[in-house]
Amino acid sequence: MEPKRDRDVVLEIEGGRIHFRVYGVRSPRNMPYDDCSGVALRLTPAVGALGMTLRYRVDLLGRDGEPAIAIGDTAGLPEARDLWRRAAGEIGKPAVMLMPDGADANQPPSDPPPPGIVRSVEGGRVRVTVNRSRLEYVFVFLLAIGLSVTMANSEPSQDSAFFMLVAGGLLVYAVVGGLSSRFVEIADGTLAAGLRTPLGALARVEMPLSDIDVVLWGRTVKGWGKTRAAFAIATAQRARSFDRLPEDQAKWLAQFVRQAVRS
Repeated sequence: MEPKRDRDVVLEIEGGRIHFRVYGVRSPRNMPYDDCSGVALRLTPAVGALGMTLRYRVDLLGRDGEPAIAIGDTAGLPEARDLWRRAAGEIGKPAVMLMPDGADANQPPSDPPPPGIVRSVEGGRVRVTVNRSRLEYVFVFLLAIGLSVTMANSEPSQDSAFFMLVAGGLLVYAVVGGLSSRFVEIADGTLAAGLRTPLGALARVEMPLSDIDVVLWGRTVKGWGKTRAAFAIATAQRARSFDRLPEDQAKWLAQFVRQAVRS
């Protein structure tokens, strides 16, 4: 097979085995062509000190349908989608989207939705509102107030002025964030998703339902065994994701969008 470059990854079939190169260097890992049951795309979030980061992995699947060899790992969903689609086409294997523990995103979403999600229908428009937890913003708000009071009672200086600016920024973040909610709307064959704030809709992305071919959710475990999840959708040109979600919300959103795409 003629090798074809997709950014830094090249796939080859040689001697009945699948090989791949990264930055022109052949990986020592390979697998028999007949053992590969498909090419998988999955969302692998991680929680760190600065919040949640989203990574998208592309894997060759073994006979058991489990990831066997990773051929791509990126923070960009469009790049991961391109590699996933091309890899599956080039080696003639199915393109598969993997969910945690084999969860089936093709199942219809539960009714009523899980706590924190409100679904409404207005005419021909279906609107889903994902309300955020207010605890984080209450904590930041109290921190900002405490910092402001402390600096107001201290001697004027460059340091106190700086910390007053920090307190002001934290206060704006807490108020706007606490009054904001994420949303998904479907109307006239188009999906829109973004953030609804007191200042209006921000980071709004629109995509035709017929063009959506990636609907993923993934989860990770943070401290004390508590899980956090994320949800992502994409077309060939656009992508949108929601992070720091409870697991049931991320799974429900994936099922909701999958159902809308199929219908």
